[in-house]
Amino acid sequence: MLSLLITTNVKGATLTDAEYARLRLVFSDLRIATMSDEKAQEYLSYDLEHNKKVSKYFKVTKTTNGTTSTEVTKEEATNAAKNNTTTRATSHTTTYKNIQITALNGGVNTYLMDLTTVWLISPAIKSYDVIAMRTDDATVVEGTQRGTQGYVYKNGNIGYVEYSNNGTNMKKASNGFGISMNLVDAADTYECYIIATVRATTEWAEVYGSYQHAATNVTLAQSQAYTISHNGYGEVINFATAVQNHYDGMQGVSIKLDYTP
Repeated sequence: MLSLLITTNVKGATLTDAEYARLRLVFSDLRIATMSDEKAQEYLSYDLEHNKKVSKYFKVTKTTNGTTSTEVTKEEATNAAKNNTTTRATSHTTTYKNIQITALNGGVNTYLMDLTTVWLISPAIKSYDVIAMRTDDATVVEGTQRGTQGYVYKNGNIGYVEYSNNGTNMKKASNGFGISMNLVDAADTYECYIIATVRATTEWAEVYGSYQHAATNVTLAQSQAYTISHNGYGEVINFATAVQNHYDGMQGVSIKLDYTP
């Protein structure tokens, strides 16, 4: 099955100013630039004004013993990114990422779940990163899982890679799913997204999100050597022992879902 669609010099959806403003309540400029008309209209059908969102910023430093990951303020992360633009190096031992999970109400106990990771400083290693969701007291609606890697080249051109449902880069479980995304080598700005419809089944419904960066080069098979488990990185991605040290171990995010009996 064809699982990837790579596009450059993207022309995004045709939107009115009002539609664009509504989408910006949830999505970034790069995300909107990679949307088709069909996807844009799908997202516009949701109550974007009353979204629920959890957003965190993390600083990840590579050391001789692996990596360390700590949560930082938005101000620290954005300032680091601004300072880096004037002294961009080919290799970075410290990176900053923003990971956020958003729930859009799609009806009684039904939500469109969006997990987004934004790179604030380009990584030195560009291999198979993994982005995944895990559900507690909730279920993913089969067939709605998909993902996108949006990127910007140094010359400002943008592009994206789409990851289809049941594609070779996707791994599914009864309690969630993940997608391995090979960061495009020639780009230096990245945003990675996965999305799915989720149904809350009890009042304790919660969705967890994790993004794990490959700090060394790995194969697709290695990147998929994981289970979806609360014991894993970010309480989502539980890598096999032989693989786990290849990933940066960044913390994750979670969001509780409203439930109506």
